[in-house]
Amino acid sequence: PAGPHRATLDLRADRFEALDPPSVQDREDVVSVARLANGWFRLRVGFIDVTHLVAPRSRIDRYAQRVGATYYSATRKIATLGAPRAHGPASFLPGCDRPAWVVELMVRPDGSLAAAPALHRALI
Repeated sequence: PAGPHRATLDLRADRFEALDPPSVQDREDVVSVARLANGWFRLRVGFIDVTHLVAPRSRIDRYAQRVGATYYSATRKIATLGAPRAHGPASFLPGCDRPAWVVELMVRPDGSLAAAPALHRALI
């Protein structure tokens, strides 16, 4: 696979939080909320970008497209990309920079969207 993409936004200074419990090792999504000077809120939702870890049309790529998510049961879980990737470079681990896809929403105080959502490649 190719190296990590060139991020269009450097968001490493933003405070992103995973919604997963601290014990979870495969953190694929994170959120950041900031109140702006005009009273609006900027909501950013980051999704781990694994395109540099998985070759297109490879066996793992075809499997991930077919399965689409990690399976959880009462006794175990099966990570879509395998535990070494899911718990390492495909996870937003604390203190690690990661390439991501970020959806940005500008929200007015009444909850309405102030603009169309924007999609960015970023470094978180």
